[in-house]
Amino acid sequence: MYMTALHQQAMTLVYRQVLNKLLASFSPSQRAAVRFLTQRLLMAAGGYHRVGRLKLLLAYGGGKESTHALTLLRAAQLNLAAGAGTTFKLRVATALHPDLTPAALSNIQRCFEVLVLQGDPRVELLMIDGHLVG
Repeated sequence: MYMTALHQQAMTLVYRQVLNKLLASFSPSQRAAVRFLTQRLLMAAGGYHRVGRLKLLLAYGGGKESTHALTLLRAAQLNLAAGAGTTFKLRVATALHPDLTPAALSNIQRCFEVLVLQGDPRVELLMIDGHLVG
């Protein structure tokens, strides 16, 4: 039990560092967008006490626009977790298709790593390959 609490504290610190790094790299308008998005998500959830029940799905294609959307959602998710102690669940679905090059797949993986999505229980990563979801 002690190790679980210690691990949770360490991961909380990692998530705060990711949030701080994201916010530091954002322009003032992007930081304002994160604040606005956070407020909208709180409204959609029905307040701080219900935000943990909110679930979002993002179809992630790996392009510039979807990477920007994922980055803003992740910043909002981490921002809520830091302030409210709880946050929404994020499901990220990526479709594997014949046109997806190894370089594009590598970029998707790198984005997931930078945003520390893998291993976060608040994030579910889905790879859709034809009719299979893994």
